[in-house]
Amino acid sequence: MKPDLRPAARAGLYRLLALGFSYPERRMLDAIRAGLFQDAVTACTMAAGTRPGAFPLDAIDDTQLESAYVELFDLSGSAVACVLCEGSHGSFVGDDRFDAHGGGVSSVMEDLLRFYHFFGYRLARDPARRLPPDHAVCQFEMLSHLCDGERGAALAPAHCAGARQAQGDFLGRHLAAWWPRAVRRLRSVSRAETAHAFYVAMADVAADCVAAHCTELSGFDAA
Repeated sequence: MKPDLRPAARAGLYRLLALGFSYPERRMLDAIRAGLFQDAVTACTMAAGTRPGAFPLDAIDDTQLESAYVELFDLSGSAVACVLCEGSHGSFVGDDRFDAHGGGVSSVMEDLLRFYHFFGYRLARDPARRLPPDHAVCQFEMLSHLCDGERGAALAPAHCAGARQAQGDFLGRHLAAWWPRAVRRLRSVSRAETAHAFYVAMADVAADCVAAHCTELSGFDAA
């Protein structure tokens, strides 16, 4: 029987999503301008069994991409249109997922930190790269970490089941619950510009990946 390559492909895709939704530094700008980053995302989506992104075909100017990121996402921006943080997309008061911990954004943060600590994922300590625990980049990195764990446990069915359970729990409690709202918000504020279209395509790739991942995990549960 051929090994299942989807966990490795999905781990790679989540890593690319984390890079794509981080502030674009020089190497990323070079890769996006050359189309190499988009090609890597497309290869991972196809290997993971999800739809490739509809990335703009026009060349993306570095300055425009940086400006679009700050305008759309940057926490330090003066008028951020779509903050990439779970706490910005719901009040969480009365939410059954977090009522046991008092409700509210602080409970979301506590729940995330428990996940991160238990599964050995560490937030960046460098002040220049530090993000709040509920940021999408951290959650994509966490899912990549969990998918890597499933790949590493491929020869131990019980460990694979545990890795999938962790992925399902994390998706259900966090990313799958708020990312669709973030995508809708992004679409409502984005403009018909190449740099904006790039980020909308990235958001759609992430939404498709999360939905397909949840469907696959529910199939494992049913089996």
